[in-house]
Amino acid sequence: MSKSALLTLGFLEFHPGDAADALEALDTEDAAAFLDDVPARICAPVLSAALPWAAAAWIEQLSPGHAAAVLSSMDFADAVTALRLVPDAHTQVLLGEVSSTLARSLKRSLTYPSITVGAWMDQSIPTFSEDTTVAEGLKYLKSRRRRPIPHLTVVGAAKRFAGIVSTSELLRSASSIPLSQIMDASVTPLSSRSLLATVLENPSWDSYASVPVVGRKDNVLGSLTRSNLKKGLRNTDIARNSDYAQSIPAQLLTGYLAVVSGLLQMLLDDSANKQPTTK
Repeated sequence: MSKSALLTLGFLEFHPGDAADALEALDTEDAAAFLDDVPARICAPVLSAALPWAAAAWIEQLSPGHAAAVLSSMDFADAVTALRLVPDAHTQVLLGEVSSTLARSLKRSLTYPSITVGAWMDQSIPTFSEDTTVAEGLKYLKSRRRRPIPHLTVVGAAKRFAGIVSTSELLRSASSIPLSQIMDASVTPLSSRSLLATVLENPSWDSYASVPVVGRKDNVLGSLTRSNLKKGLRNTDIARNSDYAQSIPAQLLTGYLAVVSGLLQMLLDDSANKQPTTK
């Protein structure tokens, strides 16, 4: 690889925001053609830093295999935001290219209106049964050194939310103690169907950077981080300030989507209840 190519990749990797700004100034096809030759792990942060419409346009122009690899490497919330702006037919093609686990998570998020908690939750969080020991919890945390998590989410029967255990609590507890004895059961989980603006006052934000998200039967579906909450609210503000969002038909459509989303979630939540729980 030439020195100029190495310098280019270095710029993309260490300055993704500046790279996104530069690429947004180019013709969409030219920018996408350039990104098609960039490794997915370097390309993903650039798309995450770009404006959603630009990221969506590039994803649509990339070769399907490379686009799938980029989506798999992107922050989950950013990937969903971009896919919302990609034509449905092409989105289905891309969902067929990513792993079945990621495809399932993306499909679930895309069924929620973008103004709801469910659209921005991270569905990849593991859950642990109440009799899981501190030693087992610590073992899992050590396996996640590259992608650390701030706490463990504990569930009871049918994956119903029971509480969370912080990393600091794990470290100072005896290894044989079950998580049920040290978990914080006072945490108030978020409903996946709640509007983002309504969860700002949840008291759990005072102690935790991520709050569990539950379905209609209190079954854990994922978690919402502060950063994703901010992204969602920022996108909601943009939509609210647009002429389209201010129109009466748009408001009616948003209400209709929320109702449809609720009906769909009745089916999705029942399906999620059947998934096994990590011990």
